[in-house]
Amino acid sequence: MPSPETPFKISIPDEKPKLLQQKLALVTFPDELEDSGKKYGAPLKDIQRLVARWKGGFDWRAQEAALNAELPQFTSDIEVEGFGVLDIHYVHKRSEVEGAVPLLFVHGCAAGKLHRSKKDSPTFDGVVARTPEFPCRCAELTGIRVLRGQQKAELQACTEVSHKLMLALGYNEYVTQGGDWGGFITRKIALVYGAKHSKAWHTNMPTGRAPTVYEPTLYIRHLLTPYTAAEKAGLAHSQWFRTQGRGYSAEHSTQPQTLGYSLADSPVGLLAWIYEKLVNWTDAYPWDDDEVLTWISIYLFSRSGPTASIRIYYEVFNSDIAVLGEKPLIPYGVSYFPKELVSVPRLWIRTNGNVVFESEHAGGGHFAAHEKPQELVDDLRKMFGKGGPAFGVVPGKTGYSPNVTRSRPPTVRQPLLNLRYLFTPYTAAEKACLERNQWLLTKGSGYSAEHSPQPQTLGYSIADSPVGLLAWVFEKLVNWTDEYPWDDDEVLTWISIYLFSQSGPTGSIRIYFEVFGSSDFSDIAGQPSVPQGISYFPKELISFPRLWSRTTEHIVFESDHASGGHFAAYEMPQELVDDLRKMFRKGGPAFGVIPGKTGYR
Repeated sequence: MPSPETPFKISIPDEKPKLLQQKLALVTFPDELEDSGKKYGAPLKDIQRLVARWKGGFDWRAQEAALNAELPQFTSDIEVEGFGVLDIHYVHKRSEVEGAVPLLFVHGCAAGKLHRSKKDSPTFDGVVARTPEFPCRCAELTGIRVLRGQQKAELQACTEVSHKLMLALGYNEYVTQGGDWGGFITRKIALVYGAKHSKAWHTNMPTGRAPTVYEPTLYIRHLLTPYTAAEKAGLAHSQWFRTQGRGYSAEHSTQPQTLGYSLADSPVGLLAWIYEKLVNWTDAYPWDDDEVLTWISIYLFSRSGPTASIRIYYEVFNSDIAVLGEKPLIPYGVSYFPKELVSVPRLWIRTNGNVVFESEHAGGGHFAAHEKPQELVDDLRKMFGKGGPAFGVVPGKTGYSPNVTRSRPPTVRQPLLNLRYLFTPYTAAEKACLERNQWLLTKGSGYSAEHSPQPQTLGYSIADSPVGLLAWVFEKLVNWTDEYPWDDDEVLTWISIYLFSQSGPTGSIRIYFEVFGSSDFSDIAGQPSVPQGISYFPKELISFPRLWSRTTEHIVFESDHASGGHFAAYEMPQELVDDLRKMFRKGGPAFGVIPGKTGYR
């Protein structure tokens, strides 16, 4: 028997919109460089315009009423292994057509426009599932907490809860559609529950890898088939995203809680963070200001808060859900939209599933269900309709009415150094440093990935939210030092200096954009001829084997220390001063380098 459904309506307490207005009245905007446009992130003029609308003119209650009128929402108790009984909130629209195809629609971002109908086409019983602790989110309910249970983080459980929800509603056999994180989750459903329950799946964010010799037919086709113009454009767009657009992901996947303080405390910071994605990830979509503010308000007013929506990245990058290993065998459909964030050649998609349906679109981006809802619905109807490759996959459900780095290893161009490198084993200290480098690259560099491509976007949060700024800097103070005993007032002094400075905290992060965009700083091919000294502290963020440093510098002095980290001048000031004195004193390797300035009377 289907599980009983409890009707649900969005009803945000009056205190939340009131607090929002109080915070907007006190907003602190970051400055902006002249003629920077979107280069550094969300433009100041856009955010100021949206904030002005948020302060006066935007009617949340009207948007809330519209959502409640358009979306049939319910809650239901679902038991999930390891989590107990959870109260799941979802959108469920039952079709009036006997034999409608049960569809589970799972998206990582809003997709609320996808609930239209069309005569003389297959119809679906649509279930839109969302669980913020298991962040399968979709429709226009992104960020509304739908989970009343244990505060555990386990993305894999989203697969189980989505499947069990379908069973609880009486759909023992069903098909799925997913975009964004929903694409990964529905793929997992296809793997775990394929054939018996999940009969086919469709995605608008297809992934794949280059075919290998273990897939001989695909491999030969890949070698002999040139890329189309659309595939080349997709690869170019993917390269832009990897190099210029993924800073947010690096931070979400490594330290989501740190960023969460800014997003939770600063409505303007949250607005800038999401607005940048809405604009950059769509294909010239004509965003209306109230449309944007509705998205942001949903994140802000949700019971779980905006931080819940970014933890999914940490879960994904610490699980195997995104690993393309075994591929599902059930029928697989794909819709290609040209401005999807990552687009791979069509043959690669076949390494990820049993492709039976493909559709190319002239426009559309990452939020296809919001930008191009009719096109996506049409694709589903073509795939599952009469004559479609997945027609009748759910027995008895046809959809029709029966009636109708800064250093590098030595190279062969440095023969003596290269030989020393080949025959000199790493010391214990060097091995420890290489391990720390790996930690930074995989777990600790999210901040840099965001600072370097879009510093202005983050700047709204740390300029407007003292708590957000505190969390952003405090994490570095703790993680980048070597067990330094930070005093609370000491920390707060650091933060206050950033906050009260003339240029504001945003000025301190733009340097990353300048450095990463300048070959003058990143190019290490040249070797300075002036003497250089080095002090090695074990917890420095990036540290290489000693011989590597000689590939790019003229080393005359080295000193190893037993402790100390990135802020050596603050943690170990005396040790650093002593090193300088040893290097430049009488008998030191750099004594007298400045004529007439020996340092002695």
